[in-house]
Order: sequence, then C-alpha cells, then structure tokens
Amino acid sequence: MASTEKALQQIDVSKLSAAEYGRMADAYARSVAPNADQLSLGLGLRLVRASGAFVKAAESEVQRPLKLNWSSFSAIYVISVFRSLEARTIARFTGLTRQGVSLVLTSLEKAGIVSRSSANQDDGRLVNVRFTPAGEDTADNAVRGQLGFSETWFSVLNDHERFELNRILEKLLEKGPQQARRVE
Repeated sequence: MASTEKALQQIDVSKLSAAEYGRMADAYARSVAPNADQLSLGLGLRLVRASGAFVKAAESEVQRPLKLNWSSFSAIYVISVFRSLEARTIARFTGLTRQGVSLVLTSLEKAGIVSRSSANQDDGRLVNVRFTPAGEDTADNAVRGQLGFSETWFSVLNDHERFELNRILEKLLEKGPQQARRVE
C-alpha cells in the first residue's frame, strides 16, 4: 500500500485524462471489492461522470446565455412537449423533486416564462403550468440551442453508436429503477 501511495503522489492529477482517471478508479474498485461486478460499477461511475460533464457544458453553452440552468431547461422541455400540465408531471419527467420543481417554476414565473393557475377547485396544490407568450420564445430558443449542442456533443459517435446508446439508456430508464428496488 505504501508503494501505491508513493506512486499516486508522483502523479500530476491536473494532467490526467478522463480515461486515465477511469482506469485508476477501476483499479481502486478492484482493490476495495475484488469480488464485485467491476464492469457494472465502472458503468455507473462513467454514466454519472458523462451526465455531469454533459450538463455542465450544456449549461455553459446554452442555458446560461438564456439566463437558465439545467433544471429550468428540463422543466421547459417537458412543458414544451405537453404545452400545459401539472407541476407533479414535470417532477416525474425531469427527475426533480416536487420541491425542486416548485423552486424552478417560481424562478421561471418571476422571469415571465411560465404562468401557473389552479387546475383543481378542490385541491389548490394541483397547479397547471403553461408558457407565457414571452416564454414560448424562450422555450423555442432553449430547445433549439440544446438540440444543436447535443448534435455537436454526440458527433464523436457514429449513427449506429448513437442509436445503440439511446436504446441502452432507454432500457436502463425503463428497467433500472425496478432492479434497484430489488436490492433494497
């Protein structure tokens, strides 16, 4: 272990590539849990890292210039698909908590992008969300910008790879949560 620590001290971490870090993380995982499914652990860690890198770059390139962030864009995208819907549906399709959606909607409402109205006379908590006229323009710009960014980001993959990645991610989104509940 001492030789490993000494070797690690000699590495200039600021110059490590993502692939080198991945190999080091894999080696560490093998040393900690040699009997674990290393491939699954590596997939999970890389999925999170790739997702984080994608969101960070998208926020910098697309959302911030529009005075948005990833959470607000996610809500805008869901509203764009359905045109008018309840906040709880936004939470369901964005992965944000209901409280997170409430904060995002408050911010979007203050910016004049969305309006909220009571969807149910008996339950005031059920709120319908829709774009304002100015919000329609913001949403169109945000979605177009994100689509262009995504084309560039994923251009390192060929058509077949993009198709397969889409298919695999859909499968994980559909079945992964069910599998995770089995572990609990």
